[in-house]
Amino acid sequence: MNRDESIKLWQQGKDAWNKWANAMLAERQRLEDAGKWDAEKDRLGRLAGKNPATEKWLAEASADFSFLWLRLNDQPQEREITEPENASQLKSKLLDVDNIDFDGFLFPADADFSNSWLDCGPADFSSTTFSGPAYFSSTTFSGDADFSSTTFSGYA
Repeated sequence: MNRDESIKLWQQGKDAWNKWANAMLAERQRLEDAGKWDAEKDRLGRLAGKNPATEKWLAEASADFSFLWLRLNDQPQEREITEPENASQLKSKLLDVDNIDFDGFLFPADADFSNSWLDCGPADFSSTTFSGPAYFSSTTFSGDADFSSTTFSGYA
């Protein structure tokens, strides 16, 4: 999914997200069972499809939360907002959210949070399952980040 699709689905909540994720994992299993799954890992552990069906699945099953500034709605109005250093590069400069909650979410493929700023935490990733690689390169957490009981399998 592209970034806008990823955000829209995330905002629908864990149940909607995990319904999509489980459907994607079932589709991958169908491709494997039919002998239509063909992929190889690159040097970073990302899967690259070697046929159109696998390429399509990888594009649809990946989540993109890169280059975002996620800020909580309930931040005090008097709080001075200091933009992150890379604010000029953020594709979606500011997204006000009720909470930064990925608790129990299932990511069936790549999950890209790189170069994002999760502002005024806490950011809850507890009990999250990353079935593919999870990228947090240059991500800033301005508050607590909870990764307790999180599973990182990276296409085990």
